[in-house]
Amino acid sequence: MTPENKNNGCHNFYSRYLPQRPRRPAPNGFSYYFATYYIHNVKSCGVNKYTWLERGRLMTDAGKAWCKLTPRLRELYNAFARRFRQKYCQLMTIWKRKEALLKKPANPYILFLKQLSKNMRKGCKAPEIGRFAGYRWRLLSGKEKESYRILYNNNKCVYERMLRKLRRGEATINDYLPIQTSC
Repeated sequence: MTPENKNNGCHNFYSRYLPQRPRRPAPNGFSYYFATYYIHNVKSCGVNKYTWLERGRLMTDAGKAWCKLTPRLRELYNAFARRFRQKYCQLMTIWKRKEALLKKPANPYILFLKQLSKNMRKGCKAPEIGRFAGYRWRLLSGKEKESYRILYNNNKCVYERMLRKLRRGEATINDYLPIQTSC
């Protein structure tokens, strides 16, 4: 199997259970206004290609037209942008939760690292924590490491059970999501 086929298989697997990432909305009301201005002034004329200079002029013209709009109309475009940003925030929250569910569980060393970094001072930097954790991990006895291995195996069993149910069609990804309260 070539690497290309392997990537495609992985991509198909995730895209099957994970919806497509939500599209980022325009940042402000002017962006929405410019989209309508562009459609009205360019697309309606049948012109599809503009040089950068012509695009700059078009943006300047749109900016002048934006300034001529009444405050009420500008506020409508801004409200439209706010509404789409809020919806995007909600969709991204759900999408990130679904994506996090499909990630493999952390290995025993990473579980140890996370626990150790919680107990360390806030001023420590990541490389310092990593060096210290590696040193401490090597000093741990087999019995002490076993608790982290057990926790990893439990997480791994839950993950594999979830994937089996998803593959068989017995469950959907939404069955594993906690109830969303707000964005």
